[in-house]
Amino acid sequence: MSADASHRSLFRRLLGQGGLYALSNLGVKAAGLLLLGFYLAPALLTAAEYGYLVLLETTAQVLVIVAGLGIGSGLLKLATDQSYANRRDALLTTALAASSLCGVGAVVLVGAAARPLAGFLLDDAEATLAVWLMGAYAGLKVVAAVPYVVLRVRERAGLFALAALTEIGLLLGGVVYFLAVRDSGLVGVMQGFVLAATGAVLLLGGGLLRTLRWEWDSRRVRPLLKLGVPLAFAAVASIALNAGDRYMLKAFADAEVVAVYGLAAKF
Repeated sequence: MSADASHRSLFRRLLGQGGLYALSNLGVKAAGLLLLGFYLAPALLTAAEYGYLVLLETTAQVLVIVAGLGIGSGLLKLATDQSYANRRDALLTTALAASSLCGVGAVVLVGAAARPLAGFLLDDAEATLAVWLMGAYAGLKVVAAVPYVVLRVRERAGLFALAALTEIGLLLGGVVYFLAVRDSGLVGVMQGFVLAATGAVLLLGGGLLRTLRWEWDSRRVRPLLKLGVPLAFAAVASIALNAGDRYMLKAFADAEVVAVYGLAAKF
């Protein structure tokens, strides 16, 4: 193959895969706009409840990064390293197992702190169910991050986009059902989040395990953490810079102010 033909082939591959990733991102943005129509309906969620949702979403983002320990980011680097080519299955399954343990740890951590978290985030220390659901959602997203990375490494952009759009579809359907049909309020929204994340874990995790030979290799954990943890700290710092003000508003104002600010921040 000539150099020009090789360059054209590479360009077509980049364009095709980039387009599919862009499609999945577009689906996420479109779903977010559709969900706003339900979140902002006073008959379904009050302004204060939407403010609580903003805080729960932000907290879940922080939890996913902290509990995930950057394992997905570390895997993205190591899975393309030729020195791991002979033990790639062990690397992938070890990363999946480690992220699963981290996900469970996130749920346990949130459960232990459910009452104080509910008191601060929701102004009601007894409203622990929504906090529990937030923790479950974060734990599931930690687990799902690894299969998504594997699809990227394998350049399966079509499957990546399909999985992302399926997850978004489950989120839309779940929120509409629990919020609009069941009229479950804030708890219903979080149930929709958990439904979507559960679907992603079952679809992606199950599909990944069918293509791999299961093998735990503790020697792969340290390199994953060595690469991933610094990136996780950087991501937390970025969220603190860009979203920490929501917690400040909650501490010095109220949830309705957080709702207005959170809505404005989306545009």
